[in-house]
Amino acid sequence: MANLSRSRRLRVGATALLAAATLAGVPAAAVAQGPEFAIDPSSAPAGSAVVVTGTGWDQSLGPVSIFSSIEDVIGPTPSPPLVAPSPSPSPMPDASGSFSTTIVVPFLAPATYTFVACQECSPKPRELAREPFAVEPSAPTLTLSATSGTPAAKINAVGTGWDPANGTVSIFPSRSDATTPGAALATRDPDVAGSFTVAMVAPADPLVYDLYACQRCGSEPAAEQTASFTVVASPPPTRVAVPRLVGLDTRRAQELIDVLHLTLAVTWRGSGSDVGIVASQFPRAGRHVPPGTTVRVTATRTAAVAPVGRRWPPAATAGAVLIALAAIAAAVAALRLRPRRWVRRHIRTEPRPDVVPEITRRRVGDTPDLSVRIEPHEDRGTQTYEEVGS
Repeated sequence: MANLSRSRRLRVGATALLAAATLAGVPAAAVAQGPEFAIDPSSAPAGSAVVVTGTGWDQSLGPVSIFSSIEDVIGPTPSPPLVAPSPSPSPMPDASGSFSTTIVVPFLAPATYTFVACQECSPKPRELAREPFAVEPSAPTLTLSATSGTPAAKINAVGTGWDPANGTVSIFPSRSDATTPGAALATRDPDVAGSFTVAMVAPADPLVYDLYACQRCGSEPAAEQTASFTVVASPPPTRVAVPRLVGLDTRRAQELIDVLHLTLAVTWRGSGSDVGIVASQFPRAGRHVPPGTTVRVTATRTAAVAPVGRRWPPAATAGAVLIALAAIAAAVAALRLRPRRWVRRHIRTEPRPDVVPEITRRRVGDTPDLSVRIEPHEDRGTQTYEEVGS
């Protein structure tokens, strides 16, 4: 036994222990086994997420680290363990020695690899387990949030399977633009899982584009992919109705034009300052035009008005007074020529039971008086009489 290797001695010892346990009547499952781990699924493309579960690990030895090969652990240039989307890439086994975590398949050439898991991995692993895993062929993907849009429309580009080791992903309107400085629509570094999302603006010309994404772009890019996008012509602008400006003050006309996002051009007539009334316009009122259209008007300048406090000539003052007096005299004469009318009046009496009132009838043109003659009447009720004038 002294000349046997360590691993061989362990296998012999485990076999002997299992045989002894069987003879003693102890179930084989109760015999302690070394640490193990499994990967689900057992094969996947680079950049995919897989679940790793383990049993039989010593909690006192700390977290379990997972590597794509033993050379990454004890080689001359050790590599960091495989990371996961979760905050803790190296899981800690629980009291029963079990753990579960998610890792990202590294960007390796398609082949079957022996992944390893270990505790206290450096400089020499205290606990070590191996598990085969197949890295499947993969290709980077490029997906757009929309397949068509108007010029300069905002779209998002989503990529998966891009090797972070190859650097920045650049997106161009076409493959021929990849060598043109400043032609990229967007650039973004992929994350550890080879994914990225970036916003960009669609090209301005209405065409069908094969947007081209690449890493280490050039004649032989490290990775490349395309996605189709169609730029359609912009819809016609909203048209607005031209308001009626004729008869409006030019300042008010300017306010209306500004609200409708039109342009006002004024041609003036007469002398004075640029203040006046619109006399004509083109286009005519009610016509529908695109925003920004120039509405041309002709306006007549308003005559200058004398400032307040200026003294008028005596002749003008006297003339104004005479005109006012003549107007007053005409009004008085008109009032006198109107036919006389008098207000209706009602007479309410409480007659004695033995008398009855009688109103003397008169002709329509007579001047009324309010004399009443009372005669006996057998009605004891209250009487109301109405005198009607012309």
